[in-house]
Amino acid sequence: MEFRVFGQVEGRDDAGLSVAISPTGRAILAVLLLHLGQPITTERLITLVWDKPCNADTFYRHVTELRRSLADVFGAAARLPRSKNSALQLDLTEEAVDYHRFRNHFQAGKIAFTKKEFRAALTELRQAMRQCQGHPLTGVSASDGMANLRVRLDGERQNACQLLINTLLTLGRYSDALAEIDFYRTQWRHDEFLAAARERAAAGRGQEVVAGNVISKARSVVRPVRRFIAGDAGEASLDAAAGQLADAVRRQWEHEEALRRIHDPFPLPVRWHTAPAELTDHWANVARASATTLADPFAEGDLDQVADMLREVRRLVVLGRAGSGKTILVMRLVLKLLASPDTDLVPVIFSLGSWNPAEVSMRDWLADQLSRDHPGLAARGPDNITLAAALVRDGRILPVLDGFDEIADGLHGAALRSLNTLTTPLVLTSRTAEFEAAITATDVLTNAAGIELDELTLRDLTAYLPRTTTRTALRDGETTPIWDPVLARLDSAGDLKKVLSTPLMVGLARAIYSDTREHDPVELLDTGRFGTADAVEAHLLNAFVPAVYRHPPLDRDRRRYRRWDPDLAHQWLHQLARQLNRLGTRDLLWWQLGRTVPRVVTLAAFAAVGALAASLTGMLFTMGLEFLLTFGLVAGLMYGLSYGLVPGLLVGVTFTFLGGAASRLTGVLAIGFGVRVAAGIVFSLAVGVLFGALVTKEPEPQSIKFRVRGRLPEITRRVLVGLAVGPLVGVTFGVAFDLAGGPSAELGTAITGGIAGGLIAGPMVGLIGGLAVAVDIRTAISPADLLKSSRTNAVVQSVAIGLVFGAAFGVAFEVMTGQAASLATGPAVGLVAGVVVGLGMTAWGRWVLVARVWFSLTNKQPWVMIAFLEDAHRRGVLRQAGAVYQFRHARLQDHLASVTLGG
Repeated sequence: MEFRVFGQVEGRDDAGLSVAISPTGRAILAVLLLHLGQPITTERLITLVWDKPCNADTFYRHVTELRRSLADVFGAAARLPRSKNSALQLDLTEEAVDYHRFRNHFQAGKIAFTKKEFRAALTELRQAMRQCQGHPLTGVSASDGMANLRVRLDGERQNACQLLINTLLTLGRYSDALAEIDFYRTQWRHDEFLAAARERAAAGRGQEVVAGNVISKARSVVRPVRRFIAGDAGEASLDAAAGQLADAVRRQWEHEEALRRIHDPFPLPVRWHTAPAELTDHWANVARASATTLADPFAEGDLDQVADMLREVRRLVVLGRAGSGKTILVMRLVLKLLASPDTDLVPVIFSLGSWNPAEVSMRDWLADQLSRDHPGLAARGPDNITLAAALVRDGRILPVLDGFDEIADGLHGAALRSLNTLTTPLVLTSRTAEFEAAITATDVLTNAAGIELDELTLRDLTAYLPRTTTRTALRDGETTPIWDPVLARLDSAGDLKKVLSTPLMVGLARAIYSDTREHDPVELLDTGRFGTADAVEAHLLNAFVPAVYRHPPLDRDRRRYRRWDPDLAHQWLHQLARQLNRLGTRDLLWWQLGRTVPRVVTLAAFAAVGALAASLTGMLFTMGLEFLLTFGLVAGLMYGLSYGLVPGLLVGVTFTFLGGAASRLTGVLAIGFGVRVAAGIVFSLAVGVLFGALVTKEPEPQSIKFRVRGRLPEITRRVLVGLAVGPLVGVTFGVAFDLAGGPSAELGTAITGGIAGGLIAGPMVGLIGGLAVAVDIRTAISPADLLKSSRTNAVVQSVAIGLVFGAAFGVAFEVMTGQAASLATGPAVGLVAGVVVGLGMTAWGRWVLVARVWFSLTNKQPWVMIAFLEDAHRRGVLRQAGAVYQFRHARLQDHLASVTLGG
């Protein structure tokens, strides 16, 4: 139940049915809504609603009309009882009336602003203004009383607007303030506050530049130093970043368009009609206009009209059933917008399936996705935030949010509420049913128009399908094009016609029948085999993968082309779809596939690699089995920090067997074993502090290069952390060394050696991390590129850390043992440790160590998995979305995951 006094005065039930009343009835209803729970006398109502006194019959006729209309729509939920003194009173919850929601949020915003809780104030004030969907008291009868009420309400709305803008200016969010000011100036054109606030906001955007110029003039001597320290952070141009991003997006989607053969022989037509009114906001709100009634000028159209409409309305919802072509439409829309000289925002497609609105805001998620797909945008920009975050914050991005229906169940309401907190333009696609369910439970997408895609017609198919192939077939002694008999009977084949009304199914049918010679489309007319639309769709989905693997992809690279067995390829894609469904995602992130590997296999892999490294280390020292046992446990526990205690212990024990004389193990276990294990645990925890301070996230792919310029503050911070923590780790290293029975003269010497090694290792590890920076902004990275760069990063990191550990071990052991040979042996030990760290602390290392080996051994994926995925992309089975692959459609992924394959 929803009542409004902002915009047209009305009441609607949960199904969208509205109260049908006259302008006078609306005026009476408005007065009662503004005074919920308060008795309003007949005299007071007449004074407000009529300029001249009306007779009792006229008054009660309108009241009766209102009472009947409310009862017809709301039943007993919105009764209009009469009190003893003939006063009228409407009893509703404040949450049911937009004015009272507005007032409550406005009051909360004022309180928060007074307490200097500006972010909380901003949230409340935006919620308040969101309730004001139009000029107050629209559609009521004209009277001085109603005019005075309208002025009062408009004044309250202006006060809230002014406080909202003041809050934005106080927070330094000048771009957001300018957007709000420009919007409200269309309603209050001569408002002096808005004019002054606009000057302040415009000046605010240049405040940092002005301040920088003043400082630079006063300190011109140190300007070169300051530039070196700041690097690109203070000079990075958002205009340049936006332009380079636009180029990268254009190249990406032009390549994707070519792979999908959109223009071969010509694009399937895109037609649409306006979405049902109950699924979208009021047109006056969509058009951001002050008129009380506007005719919707966009009743229907094609792709060209979509672009025109978006320039007019700024927010657009694209609806359609599964496979109706929503993703293709937005891909072509992005390219069309980028080709237009008057496009001021960079349109970027984001797949919404990976967004969890309960955990991360839309702005933060957009910035993260931009940094992942365009690593150069992870560089620092204005205000010491990333270029990606700055582009999102300053409204330089047009988010094209594809797949609202792919958001996890139960989160659609939270997603809509989050989207409604944004004031930026956007495009949202969704299946119609899922979107309708979401807005029924929450609210429409604020200020958004809506279109729904039309089905393909028989005329469309007749024009398109015959031109996709030159194949013919001999039928009744005559040679005819293979699609002719199907098209001739399609109008009477209801189920088949329904299936072929979506671009997805037409694309599958083309791949199966036009692009190969193994199948004849006339089989689709066999109602014995395909008696329902579901049966036809299942056949097309099932036959698609074998069909595309019978011949090489059209754009294959002859130097890198591999022939794949169609049955094996089908099996691998089936397993891949199952793994993605198990992870609950549409995004194929190769570094996360290891999560589907059984835990025991992961533990065994970690133990084996750690044990091998430890055994190689043990061969370099001849310090006795007692020492090897304790340090074997220490090494295992160190390695186990990333993966858990159990694999660490496995590493340590296996180290002992491979590195020393196993025959003496029993004796050692009986002499001081508990002390040595305790020492190992203490040391491993200390190492955990070091790596916890420098490595805070689960490893993800990195695309980096090493550079000093512009990184001095970050490098300094990391080196200082390493300098502080390294010696502490060295102390526990020395204690563990002494307790293990190492050949040291005394405990003090062992600790001194440990500190010496820590002073080398700690700062150097920090330096290596601080030197890593993002790559060029213009790089639109692919999954294969991401794997290659991650591999390079792992190798470089392993060697660098290995050299650091080698130097640290060499110095530490030389001080502890007095053996000069340790200086030569230390680097070898360090390189081994570096390999272990490189495998354990990088996304590529974990991928190779666990997922790639396991999937190959179990025949769930080929050893050259990335090459297989690239080939699947070229064949049209997968699509690329930034740095990840996805199946070309969610229907295909779900079908492959559920089907049972023979063999």
